[in-house]
Amino acid sequence: MTAMLLVLFLACDAMWAGYAWSMPVPYHREAFFGVNVGAGRPDACDKRTLLTYRVALLISFTLIEAVATFLTVRNWSVLNVTSIRLLTYAVLTVVGLTHYVVCARTVKPHKSSDLICLASPLSPRRLSNYTSLALEAFVVGGTLGPLALIACYYGSIPALVPLGLHGEFAGKSFRLVFGGALIALYLQVFVFILKLGMVRATIALRSEHASTLLNLKEESIRTYARMWDMFRAGIALAAILNLRVLVRTEEQAAAVSKIGMAFGLVAGAIAVVTFLRMMTRLSRLFRAVKSKTGQVYVARPTDQGHWHAGGLIYYNPADAALFVETPVRAGYSTSYALNFGNWLAFPIFIYLAALPAVMGWYFGVL
Repeated sequence: MTAMLLVLFLACDAMWAGYAWSMPVPYHREAFFGVNVGAGRPDACDKRTLLTYRVALLISFTLIEAVATFLTVRNWSVLNVTSIRLLTYAVLTVVGLTHYVVCARTVKPHKSSDLICLASPLSPRRLSNYTSLALEAFVVGGTLGPLALIACYYGSIPALVPLGLHGEFAGKSFRLVFGGALIALYLQVFVFILKLGMVRATIALRSEHASTLLNLKEESIRTYARMWDMFRAGIALAAILNLRVLVRTEEQAAAVSKIGMAFGLVAGAIAVVTFLRMMTRLSRLFRAVKSKTGQVYVARPTDQGHWHAGGLIYYNPADAALFVETPVRAGYSTSYALNFGNWLAFPIFIYLAALPAVMGWYFGVL
């Protein structure tokens, strides 16, 4: 169990390191540290800035991981490994973003006089067009059903409840009984917010390629919506396994453990294959966008003064949109940022940023 947790945390660290490494120069190379740099950029000065950023990133990440590894080996237990790795991920995130923001401040934007227009589809995007009633029913039932059943039978749950999916038992507590079901509910809302933001986000289009770019991006949004729905269905299936707290004997716990392990292996394999297929499709779509229109991300000249921290933060009270496209790390898809000029962005940001604290509570760290 401890080794599996360590591998999971190391994988998350590796993904964040890869993201941070490529964040200044997105796949489409139409921005540099979140700003529109124009033709002929990055120049020699920009390249020195990028080298400085990546060297600082490499040194700091290596030192942090070395310290974390030393502490992990010295404190080899589920609780200690979880607490150390959660703290490590938080430090890596803060350090990486700090390096990025500091270097982004040295990059001067390029002013463009190109004609840009905001896409205005004949019909606005509706969430109902990117989902199905059967899926929503399964997600809601699979997530809330176990939570309701556990609450109904809480009084009859024995003093010892199964711990994880390994047939082990631990003393009954609110966290052990409701933790898994509440985490599933939290993650469902988390993913739903990301999907909703992507569907409702505004996009800028060049007037001469508006129709082509809009059609290709709509197709990519549908592909990404299916991927989010795959995650939501997986969370709902995992939530059903939280009914393990209702088992009474060690034999039942062992049976549930075997079912859970088999489910995890099958679901994980299916998820990986499906994810890779969707990412391949998204890659083809955005290569088509680049070849047909010449641009993946279109910077609105009027937004230049509203982007801060190298394209990480967008603040424009005059823009009613809650999510907008951002030039930062738009590789296989366009990335999105919250518009902090909209008051709803603050509670949403707090909810999304609370993920490490929520996971820390679930693992018993907090």
